[in-house]
Amino acid sequence: MRALCCTGKVGEVIKLLVQMEVHECAPDTRIYSSILHSLWEHSDSTSAVRFLEQMRGAGVTPNEGEYARMVHVLARERKAREV
Repeated sequence: MRALCCTGKVGEVIKLLVQMEVHECAPDTRIYSSILHSLWEHSDSTSAVRFLEQMRGAGVTPNEGEYARMVHVLARERKAREV
């Protein structure tokens, strides 16, 4: 999963994440964090915000640094309402 995240194949990683959940293999916080970081690097902020909500829905609480990075990305894109 890390290799896919690093190469920007976020869609493939999310497919794997779904398969993990289907097969009752609980992804850990590091997996969610890696995907979130990859979304910031290789996708738009809308996808990252949506995934952040998916993380929270799965019971994974983003850390302060991840929230700070999200605010930074949204501010850089001049999305004041989302910030």
